[in-house]
Amino acid sequence: MINNNMRVGQGVMFSAAVVKQCGHSKDVADMRGVIIESGMCNKNVVRVDTGGTYPNEDGGPVRCIPIKNLVVIHHSFSGGEK
Repeated sequence: MINNNMRVGQGVMFSAAVVKQCGHSKDVADMRGVIIESGMCNKNVVRVDTGGTYPNEDGGPVRCIPIKNLVVIHHSFSGGEK
């Protein structure tokens, strides 16, 4: 458990405040990823595998992102699948 809301393996995206601060940049708004590690950089930063939706400086899929800039993606399922 990283904090009360986040843990390794959870899907995340940038918070609405970050998207707004970045001028609603499509790259920032579309970023989705999975937390793959915490504590490597420091206790306030997690490593996120963005699956290429927000590549790092070298073009790779993994980035270190401050926890405060992320929100957990909660999936809501509705419909016929059981």
